[in-house]
Amino acid sequence: MTTTTKKRSRVVDTAFDAPGKRLAQLRRTYGWTQKSVVEQMNRKGVAITSQGYMSEMESAQRVDDLPGGRLLRSFAELYETSVDYILMLTDDDSPPAHRDADVLAIDLTDPALRDDLEALARYYQLATPEHRRAMLTNNA
Repeated sequence: MTTTTKKRSRVVDTAFDAPGKRLAQLRRTYGWTQKSVVEQMNRKGVAITSQGYMSEMESAQRVDDLPGGRLLRSFAELYETSVDYILMLTDDDSPPAHRDADVLAIDLTDPALRDDLEALARYYQLATPEHRRAMLTNNA
């Protein structure tokens, strides 16, 4: 089986907040099946024994559920650095900022409220820094 390499867009969908979901999202972005990923990984010398194992990884809810995830995270925490630094994906050895530092958690059981907040967030992201400051400081 020949596989063509496809460039993927760099758009990150925050709805995929579990590592397994992100793996599945990446696979689908390339248009690959789980079976084709298993075959490609095996050709690279990475032993993924079955499509079922791939499915299990795509079901991972936490990094610790991924093979080696807990070990790598533990090393990163111990040495106060990032997993990317340990894996030599970056030369920046500083620990990552906590990803939830600026996150406000709101129970969105009301679909209308959820839609309104999503629209507001999109509007805020499009605003210039000056307009953002004005939105946050305006008491009107």
